[in-house]
Amino acid sequence: MTSTDNKEWTDGNVVIEDNNTVLKIALKSGMLDGLYKVTYYACWPDKSCHDGEFSFAIDSSKKTVYTDMRNQTSVTVSMKDFNFEPRQIIISPGTKVTWSNEGSFGHFVNTETHPEHTYFPEQNSREVASGESFSTTFQIPGQYNYHCSAHVPQNMLGSIVVVN
Repeated sequence: MTSTDNKEWTDGNVVIEDNNTVLKIALKSGMLDGLYKVTYYACWPDKSCHDGEFSFAIDSSKKTVYTDMRNQTSVTVSMKDFNFEPRQIIISPGTKVTWSNEGSFGHFVNTETHPEHTYFPEQNSREVASGESFSTTFQIPGQYNYHCSAHVPQNMLGSIVVVN
């Protein structure tokens, strides 16, 4: 993965998951705003192989939509109706996040990608019934998108960014 100046930003080995449908690799710290390109070589079930690429952008101005909860040892995200509140948070490594169901029906906390939920398995809950909670601790910097599997059609989505 490279930036527009062709600097390499990956760190470590590629991990292939989800029945060979997901590629993952750690990124180096210090990535700046800008456009990044990912190139890959993949082989399909029919044994044909192809080059591919996709791009993504980093825009730090968008971090204002996240609630900054850094430097807290634990934080709570409420689940009520079809919402996580706060929906998007920034936390420090070592922060314990607790999802508390304050609604009248059950919810789930599940990582990407749906339906495998394999990105960060410790973040996957069973059904969290009304009045119950689920917790996990985040140690590794990165972005952890999640959703309620029962309420994806209602756009019940959340995101956690862990930064040093």
